[in-house]
Amino acid sequence: NNTNEGFYRSSAGDCEDQVSGDKLKNQGYQAKIDPETGKAESDGTPYAWTGSSRSFRQNETSDERDAMFFALQYQPSADWDVNIDAQISDRTQQEARHDLIFLQKRATPGVTGPTLVTNDVGGILHWEGEERIESAGEQFSREENYQGYGINIEHTVTDRLTVDLDLAYSKTEREELQISNRGRTSSQTFFSWDMGDEIPHFTLTDFDVTDISNFTDSLRTRLDRENVRENEVISARLDFDYALDGNVFTSVQGGIRTSEMTFLQYGGGQGNGSRNEFTLDSGTEALDVLQGCQIDFPESGFLSSVSDGDIVTNVDSDGNVVASGTGSSWATYDNVCFSQAVAGSNVDGVFVYPEVEYENTGTIDVTEKTTSVYLMANYDTEMFGKFIRGNFGLRIVDTEVTSIGFRNSFDVVTSDTGVLSLVESDNGSLDKIKSGGDYTKYLPSFNLVIDYSEDILFRAGIYRGMSRADPSDLGYSRTFEEDKEGTATSISDLLVGVNGSGNPDTQPLMSWNYDAAFEWYPNEDSILALSLYYKQFNGGFQQQTVIEDFTVAGETVSLPITNSVTSDDDSEILGLEASFSYRWDNGIGMKFGYNYADTDFEFQDSLYGDTFTTDVDGNTTQLKDGIIESASVPGFSKHVFSSQLYYQIGGFDTAVIYKYRSEYFQPYTTNGTRLRYVDGVGVWEMRASYKIDEHFRVKAEAINLFSAPKSQDFFVEGNLGEVNDYGPRLFLGLSYKL
Repeated sequence: NNTNEGFYRSSAGDCEDQVSGDKLKNQGYQAKIDPETGKAESDGTPYAWTGSSRSFRQNETSDERDAMFFALQYQPSADWDVNIDAQISDRTQQEARHDLIFLQKRATPGVTGPTLVTNDVGGILHWEGEERIESAGEQFSREENYQGYGINIEHTVTDRLTVDLDLAYSKTEREELQISNRGRTSSQTFFSWDMGDEIPHFTLTDFDVTDISNFTDSLRTRLDRENVRENEVISARLDFDYALDGNVFTSVQGGIRTSEMTFLQYGGGQGNGSRNEFTLDSGTEALDVLQGCQIDFPESGFLSSVSDGDIVTNVDSDGNVVASGTGSSWATYDNVCFSQAVAGSNVDGVFVYPEVEYENTGTIDVTEKTTSVYLMANYDTEMFGKFIRGNFGLRIVDTEVTSIGFRNSFDVVTSDTGVLSLVESDNGSLDKIKSGGDYTKYLPSFNLVIDYSEDILFRAGIYRGMSRADPSDLGYSRTFEEDKEGTATSISDLLVGVNGSGNPDTQPLMSWNYDAAFEWYPNEDSILALSLYYKQFNGGFQQQTVIEDFTVAGETVSLPITNSVTSDDDSEILGLEASFSYRWDNGIGMKFGYNYADTDFEFQDSLYGDTFTTDVDGNTTQLKDGIIESASVPGFSKHVFSSQLYYQIGGFDTAVIYKYRSEYFQPYTTNGTRLRYVDGVGVWEMRASYKIDEHFRVKAEAINLFSAPKSQDFFVEGNLGEVNDYGPRLFLGLSYKL
């Protein structure tokens, strides 16, 4: 066994830090390819998956939504139809989180390694050792404000020609505020945990997690303001519909659309925003803060639906169970009270969320202008004794992206010997930088419907699809890499490369889509439908080195940067969908739906998967030799099933719904490059509404009636990462319509 690092290291400490030799830190399994062997640096080394901690979280949530809608229709004559609508809505989500955290990166010699138990994929089933324990908490809120306005004018010019004009504006503002608190033990405590049927269960020796005086060390609070965003869209479209007299073609439709989308995310001094951090001043007693803010554990029967009993067991030195500290709760405190007390203990400490700013290296300012035109012909005729109808056409989309960012201002300084160097400006000023990209795409489509008989239809379609990158990925953040040898005598020698994030020239993901369907209508209230679909698409993104031009001290310099670009590799999805619905005369009805799909798309984990990079000449080099299988399309489940039993009569509408989806892959971390699998689950829901009169409607909805948990595995299936037991959620609503 490796005694220099890992679970068998020869001295107590972080399992990813080396004991001797170079004493490198944060090692773990190294998938980077060793050029001498062509394999991973850690090839052949046994490994297990361990996070930095295991924790329990009790969560109190609220979701408040207020919305106002307005619609007005005006018809001055039979040839004119004017519709004006507006929506103003606010949504506030809040969470009070209370965490019990067991750190587990510290290896205890002679204990952690020899007693470790894993499954066949390296997921830990039993762990023990000495580590710190924390009682932590977070107070989170996200506020979204939306306003949208639109006007639609339709004019019948002649019996054959109709013209439609639509103008729209929308703006969404979002802000997230978070308090993060920590209180922990002053020294390491011995504990162990065993994996139960669904979650881990902990055993502690002479430690009471319900005693708040055990968490008086290193009190800290952080106040974050982050993801402050403004998203604005202005759009206009003009369409026409011209009727024809032909025996085949019935009409021609066409139009033009233009829009301008702006996405602004304000920068700060920390991640996606700004942070104020305070630790408890030495003149304040930690126990006074904790006891002054302590609250009763907010929930009874915590995790009872997924646990095998007590989630924490406290035993004495002889192994006897101690009642105090055994159960499913721990010492908790009011998060706002704690944060105010810790911040206020400092001389200049003020409990206030930090501000964000526009002129900041973390700012993302993207403008996307899109213009598109389309022309489509509709047909309806008879062929081979069958009526056929459908349409075909072409849409042309032109997009121009402009991205603004900021970088630290600097001067190019020449020494007495003529050597150049970069020196950051003394006043801390920033330079505004701008880049962009553009593309034009052609999107043909064809649809066919065959009326095979009075109750049977066949459908088929082919179309070209386009998926754009998220605006937050189109930012423009750049910093220079300079020559460190001190020999540069020209700017081209001084600047050797660029680091940064965001790619304004990211191209859209393109796809070809094919589908064929069979529909049978045995009566007016029933349908049986079967469809087969196939999608071929250029899948995902890859790291590639490209050349970008920069102007420095009046001179244009071309420098390499490795960034995420759209991959040209083709992938496929093949699927089958079936649905059935039937409604009886008494108002009772049922619906069933099933979808099966398969794909050859591969998504590699950025740490432990096979990763590649492509240089400016198009040469691809493998960087890492992975130890885990690739995932597929994010959010892709092979099996999806839904069923519904409903009752509709008069103003009353109610339904019982069951939904199931098999396991699927969902990326995580801020850059979305790590593998996470969400296990398959079935959920029951129920909803009901009643129309009181022409103005009022009352609605009720219950989600996850039987508290089905959401279980997630990290990196590989079988390595449990997180289990969420939300319990049933109830929603009540009242709507008023003029």
